[in-house]
Amino acid sequence: MDWIADWVEKIDQMFDAIEHAKACGTLNAADRSKQYPLQSEKQIIDAVNLALTKARINERALAAKADNEHLRRQLRNYRLINIALTSIITGLAWEGIRALVPWVMAALGH
Repeated sequence: MDWIADWVEKIDQMFDAIEHAKACGTLNAADRSKQYPLQSEKQIIDAVNLALTKARINERALAAKADNEHLRRQLRNYRLINIALTSIITGLAWEGIRALVPWVMAALGH
């Protein structure tokens, strides 16, 4: 039941953040800098480092998404090639069977 307490605490933190944003006047605003006053040089450096870390994480996620899209396109192309080759092989096999059936029937004496 410890997970319930953690869950309730996270919800409380979310509502506290929303109330704080309302009090600062930054709720749904593009600029939320009023919400995070930075008093010391260390706080500013930590905030910049955190922002850069988040930017790098987002850049990696976007790069991975682009790679995934490239792989999806390649897979779609390979599927089309597979369908075409399967159709060709199936057609050749069918023609081969049509050519062999009379020969086999003649060999069997029918």
